[in-house]
Formats: sequence, structure tokens, C-alpha cells
Amino acid sequence: MLGVEEFFNIEIPDKDASRMSTPGDVYDFVLSALSDKRSAIVPDQAREIVWNQIVQIIANQLGFKPEQVARIANFVDDLGMS
Repeated sequence: MLGVEEFFNIEIPDKDASRMSTPGDVYDFVLSALSDKRSAIVPDQAREIVWNQIVQIIANQLGFKPEQVARIANFVDDLGMS
């Protein structure tokens, strides 16, 4: 999660991080955090950029190709995180 926090300049509290089991969970949290930070909804065009960056961070950290990272992939069961 550190790469996500650094890139988006947000903080993900441990209690929230422990509940994130998929890249989609991370994406939802980041969108919410960015919206709160800017007091505005993230535009649709920016949402795709956010998702693509999250995919890149996860793929780089776990050694996967970006196309292997899906919103519903479970970090433990599908992506091998422990």
C-alpha cells in the first residue's frame, strides 16, 4: 500500500488497509480519499487514470504483468500476497 500512498499523496490507515482484499477495494478507497481531499468527485476521465496507476503499482510490487491484475482478484488467493 505504500506505493499507492506515495503516488496519490494519501494515507491509508492500517484498519482500512487490512479490509482491502482486492485491487478494486484499493481503487474505491483511493477515489474516496481523493474526493475527500479535493472536496469534489473525481471525474470519469481521471478514474481510468487512477485505476491504471493502481494496476501499475500492484503489478510492479508483486511481479505481475498489468493485464494480470483485475479489480476482483483477491490479493491472497489470486495474487499470492501473504
